[in-house]
Amino acid sequence: MALLRVLVCLIGAVACALLALAFALTTLVVALWDTHRTLALLGGTLVFIGLAVLFGALGARTLRDQPRILQGSLQELREDQRRAGGGS
Repeated sequence: MALLRVLVCLIGAVACALLALAFALTTLVVALWDTHRTLALLGGTLVFIGLAVLFGALGARTLRDQPRILQGSLQELREDQRRAGGGS
């Protein structure tokens, strides 16, 4: 239950941070609308693309570092089969 609470808090924190970033970029676009609107829009787009790539890479690395599902159980099963004399 504590893990679920931590995950909900972390997801909420990330969502709030991304919303704050979106509002900040919107403010920048509005402030620069008369002079550099395209630059402001492209900058905001690049920031969100960069964040998406960063979060995707971190998520992929985290999943790659996890042990395989049921790896311990499969190892125990092999050991039991070996002890019973029927394993390969």
